[in-house]
Amino acid sequence: MSASPLAGKRIVLGVTGGIAAYKAIEVVRRLVDAGAHVVPIMTDAAQHFVGTTTLSALASEPVQTELWHNAATPIPHTSVGQGADLIIVAPATAKSIAAYRMGYSHDLLQNTLIATRAPVMICPAMHTEMWEHPSVVDNIAVLRARGVHIVEPESGRLAGGDEGAGGDGRARFHRHRQPARGAGARQQPRKHARARGTDPGRPAAPRVHRAHGSELTLPVY
Repeated sequence: MSASPLAGKRIVLGVTGGIAAYKAIEVVRRLVDAGAHVVPIMTDAAQHFVGTTTLSALASEPVQTELWHNAATPIPHTSVGQGADLIIVAPATAKSIAAYRMGYSHDLLQNTLIATRAPVMICPAMHTEMWEHPSVVDNIAVLRARGVHIVEPESGRLAGGDEGAGGDGRARFHRHRQPARGAGARQQPRKHARARGTDPGRPAAPRVHRAHGSELTLPVY
C-alpha cells in the first residue's frame, strides 16, 4: 500500500467565521488520518460557530487564535507560515478573502497568509448574492492571478433555506491536487472553463495543479 502524499506534510488550516466552519472538523480529521501534521488557526468570528476545544482535540496541535499572549511562540505569524507546506482556508468568507487580497494583516490568520511562501488554497463559502458581488468576483480574480488556488463553491442549499451558488466545494475538494512546498512556491494561473451542459452556477470540473511535477492530493471532507 503506497503512502499518502500527505504523510509528513505540515498543513495550516485557517477557519473563518461562516456557517460552513463546522465542516472544518471533518477536514482536520481527514487530513490527520492521511498522515498530515495539521496546525489549526481560527479567527474570532469562527469561534462563534465552532469551539476551539473540538479542533484542538482532533488536530496535531492546539488551535491558535491570537497574535499575542503566546509565550511559547512569540511571533506565531512568521513561525507558522514559514514552517507550512500548504495553507488551506476553509471556509473562506468574503471578509477574509478581501483582507487577503489587500494584505490587511489584522489577525493571526491574515498575518500567516502574507508571511508564507507556501502554496495557499482557499475554499470560499458564502451566500449567492455575496459570491456574485463585483467586489468578491474581483478579489477572487486578483488572488487567482497571484497563484492562489481557488476551490470554487457549488450550487445547492444554503443557510436560511435559499438555493444557489455559494456553498462550500466539498464535492470537489477531495479531487483537488495542490503543489507541495519545495516544488516552487507560486505558479502561473490557468484560465477556468465552464463544463459543457452544466448549470451555469456550478463550477467546471476540478483542475490538477502542478509545480515542477510535484503534487499534494487532499482528501474528501
